[in-house]
Amino acid sequence: MHSNVTLVLEFLADLYESGRSFSSINIHRSMLSSTLEPVNETSIGQHQLVRRLLQSIYVLNPPKPKYVKTWDLNLVLNYLSSLGPNENLELKTLSHKLTILLALSTFLRVSEIASIKRSSIIFSEAGVQFSLGKPRKTQKSGPLSMFSLKYLPDPLLCPVNCLGYYVYVTDPLRSQNSNHLLISNIKPHHSVTSTSLAIWIKSVLLKAGISNEFGAHSTRGAASSKAAAAGIPIEEILKRADWAKESTFSRFYRRVIASSIDSVVLSRRLRFCSSSFKVTLKVEGRAFAYNCWVVLEIA
Repeated sequence: MHSNVTLVLEFLADLYESGRSFSSINIHRSMLSSTLEPVNETSIGQHQLVRRLLQSIYVLNPPKPKYVKTWDLNLVLNYLSSLGPNENLELKTLSHKLTILLALSTFLRVSEIASIKRSSIIFSEAGVQFSLGKPRKTQKSGPLSMFSLKYLPDPLLCPVNCLGYYVYVTDPLRSQNSNHLLISNIKPHHSVTSTSLAIWIKSVLLKAGISNEFGAHSTRGAASSKAAAAGIPIEEILKRADWAKESTFSRFYRRVIASSIDSVVLSRRLRFCSSSFKVTLKVEGRAFAYNCWVVLEIA
């Protein structure tokens, strides 16, 4: 357990040479800091040489965004509309619909959606207000974050309408231990975890025709990119999504929405015809080749 700066530097450098990402190497650095003895009353991870090595690795291999582009929000909205009125949905489908509507309208992380307390929900003529059950990821102090949503003209896509009916249906089913908003679809209807909510969102994305490469967390990028494209002020997007800097949004979340051709491919509702042609796009210095087709929609 004795700290040896030279061995630590060699270990971290070997991780870089083996192709590990900066974030992975940084996690190893944190592990060593919490495990090994300090050097001159300084944790090994904060040693000047270790910090300089990590800075160099960051420059040579900076963190890369998970997605080059994001999916078209209209695919999901069209799918949700096709489900029909909330009153006609079984509890499982209603739960899935509410979860993704909350994710898209609030930019909340899955863990934050899971923390919403049932007791905090207050409906009004304008909409609904609720608070999270735990601090947000970047919150160090202060009260828990409050959110408000207004009614939307389309009742099939209104998160407030969906939330209101969900509360009406689930309140009689809740056990004494179900103090969170979202509960399981089977008895004894306990509060669900963030892992379950991620599975619910992923299920909706797949049914809407979104590529399997996108996970539940991609809702933050898809919704915020759509909002930015619609002219919503960046300051409002950053505040709602809990991003401290615009650079975080631009680098990791703001993405070009999939083209109409990509949307056609993902929707699984079309048949292809005519000959194919190749298109090469350059995004952030990287080239991506696509085989494209002229397509006709089958009603």
